[in-house]
Amino acid sequence: MSFLSTDDYRVVTCPADLEIICQSSDEIRQQAEHTAMEEVAGYVRTRYDIDAAFAKSDVERNPLLVQLTVCIALWWLGQWLPGMMGGEMRQTLYDNAISRLKDIQKGSFTPDFPEYPQGGDPGSGLGGNPIRYSSMKKSGYDW
Repeated sequence: MSFLSTDDYRVVTCPADLEIICQSSDEIRQQAEHTAMEEVAGYVRTRYDIDAAFAKSDVERNPLLVQLTVCIALWWLGQWLPGMMGGEMRQTLYDNAISRLKDIQKGSFTPDFPEYPQGGDPGSGLGGNPIRYSSMKKSGYDW
């Protein structure tokens, strides 16, 4: 089962347009969705357990994550079409989704995505949000 369903696209496109964009192929749509999921993950996996977020289904899914993924998948579907039918709208949706993901990545926007458990962030050995930049307070010790 995929993270997205065809119903998730209704916010940004009508079913008839989705059929045309997907060239009536669930396989093409699923390929675009997997590509979009990997693109989303590339922006947020150092801060959030994106695999756990993508493993959720139905109403358990984060609605923002669903919409970001839909917008990116729709853009990928458009890239595989000859001529850019509705390309300007898809490009705007894509640009907005990437902008939001960059905000999440740098920490200026914090969605309710699952965080890594302490010690569970793959690759860092730390808990969620492993890198913080700030000045350390003086501890009183003179090293």
